[in-house]
Amino acid sequence: MSKDYIAFFGLSGPAFSKAIPPDRIYRYPELEELHCFLANAVGDGAVAMLTGPVGAGKSTAVRSFLAGLDPGRVSVVYIGYTSSDRELFREMALGLGLTPVYLKSD
Repeated sequence: MSKDYIAFFGLSGPAFSKAIPPDRIYRYPELEELHCFLANAVGDGAVAMLTGPVGAGKSTAVRSFLAGLDPGRVSVVYIGYTSSDRELFREMALGLGLTPVYLKSD
């Protein structure tokens, strides 16, 4: 992606960088709604999954939410594309430090 937009819009740096500090991320209403959903999931000890198209801001939204949590209390597993349900569950297990099983009965 061309960086010409930085000069054109008079920005101080890339607009879509993962290096933007969480407290500098624009807090739009849908982001606040997502944060409430995630906070409820954390409070309930539930598992939450966030999906969406590439570039929708999923990682940024989660990163801004996680900035306010104790990393010793909450586990986050980032999983990219998986080709099957089995692969999704395998990646989840590995991300949580578990040993995935291969038989449905297990």
